[in-house]
Amino acid sequence: VLQAVGAGGAVAGRADNPAFLLANERHAKLYVAHEVDVGVVDVFDIDRETGDLRPPSDVGSRGPVDTGGASPCHLALDATGRFLAVANYNRGAVAVLPHDNECGTLAL
Repeated sequence: VLQAVGAGGAVAGRADNPAFLLANERHAKLYVAHEVDVGVVDVFDIDRETGDLRPPSDVGSRGPVDTGGASPCHLALDATGRFLAVANYNRGAVAVLPHDNECGTLAL
């Protein structure tokens, strides 16, 4: 379990069974692939001064994004920053999700 810790050490959010983490330094985001039966990706905001994570609901995200497969196990941003590729372990499915390169959120 990955826990986003907010002010005063309170748990601000969590990610169940995080299989892969991808940091985006440009936008101070952390993309998290949840390796679960219905695979999803979350985007957390990283506080540049403290390193604290804020849950997706605090950063204008639409919440967990379905990867179209099960057990996502790898994430990669393409060179243009316009797409986030997700490899799903079960069935070998790959998803390409639109990524907003202006703010770092998934643009669905």
